[in-house]
Amino acid sequence: MSAILDTLVGPSAHTELPPGPRMPSIVQALGWALRPLAFMDRCHRRYGEIFTLRVRHGRPWVFLTNPEDVKHVFTTDP
Repeated sequence: MSAILDTLVGPSAHTELPPGPRMPSIVQALGWALRPLAFMDRCHRRYGEIFTLRVRHGRPWVFLTNPEDVKHVFTTDP
């Protein structure tokens, strides 16, 4: 997976995630739960084609909005 992130966002991706909202995870979770498409659209406009959400206290979620990037993730060798 780190090779894919290196290809998409650069070699430091395995230590640094793409940008995303800095608001607390509970606020991000509310945005995601109440209006997920609008929330993702705002993040896409503000942070670009690849952004990170922290909607739970577990692992962050990295979103890819460019169909070619998504295709690359699913067609690249593990």
